[in-house]
Amino acid sequence: MIRKCSKCGCSSENEGAQPLSKEDTCPICGHPLWVVIGNEVTCKVDKVLQFGIFVKCGEEVEGIIHISELDQEGIQHAGEVMKVGQSIQAKIIGTDPSSGRIRLTCRKHFLNWF
Repeated sequence: MIRKCSKCGCSSENEGAQPLSKEDTCPICGHPLWVVIGNEVTCKVDKVLQFGIFVKCGEEVEGIIHISELDQEGIQHAGEVMKVGQSIQAKIIGTDPSSGRIRLTCRKHFLNWF
């Protein structure tokens, strides 16, 4: 099975086609291989700012959800709909190689939170 890193783009072959675990990392850059665009993840809100929220996805992966990805029209501050410590479902929509963060959206899940 060939696995491609979503951060540096390198590919590595894994013998036996074992499923990915949270411990599997890219042999080049160390980025977790479970971070794949399109995957849904459970995150915990770490910080709320006017423009969006920072979340933790697992122990080592930090993500960001822009206010436009909260699916809430007319809000001026992400704190209107999110609180620190809140657990949310989000979908990975991209990565930011310079910061190591993942970009997420939670539009599909917003109506299920309340």
